[in-house]
Amino acid sequence: MEKADGVIYYCKLQDKILMNEKMLAKKLLKQGFWDFFHVDFQEEEVMRSADGKPYYGENKHLHFNISHCAGGAAVALSCHPVGVDAETMRKVNERTVRKCCGKEELAYVFAGTDTERNKNSMLTEEETRRFLGLWTLKESCVKMTGEGLRKPLDQVCFEPPVAAKTWKNKVINVEGKNCLGRHYLYQPGNLILAFSVQWEDKSAEPDFVWKEISC
Repeated sequence: MEKADGVIYYCKLQDKILMNEKMLAKKLLKQGFWDFFHVDFQEEEVMRSADGKPYYGENKHLHFNISHCAGGAAVALSCHPVGVDAETMRKVNERTVRKCCGKEELAYVFAGTDTERNKNSMLTEEETRRFLGLWTLKESCVKMTGEGLRKPLDQVCFEPPVAAKTWKNKVINVEGKNCLGRHYLYQPGNLILAFSVQWEDKSAEPDFVWKEISC
């Protein structure tokens, strides 16, 4: 494949496929290592830093991250630190949203009305889609930095994606308010994907390829 700053492989898991999401993510990771790094991936080479972030043996410049959910999986690879997260639509209650979102994010999720309802009430389909977009962004960001869930997600905030600019191929470039790096949101079909990369060059946009893999 063409050489870029990185690549995100993703796959939508079909019901007829006899493969779970974790297996699918490993399959994508092996393919990505060979296609992008030209390295034969060996699972025993995967180590973890003190904060729990995985890295590949002595080749710490081979950055990768994986995510899987009910219905799909995604893998990001680059020579820069990356994070990726995948979600499909699921039930979300108001308590979860208020625990994870800042004030402006709450206004975005609830379409400008921040009237507190029953905390156990379920979000509408559109509210759920907006929240899961933010959730995946937050997850990809803390996976990129290695902070994981040690950092409260209401302290990892983003501009509402509705006001963000579309980059290419319907990928949305979202501004992180207190999270360094570049952040992108992409929703191919029933998958909600977010990708974060540590990128210090403010004058240039990183060139990442989003590649759907048939499974």
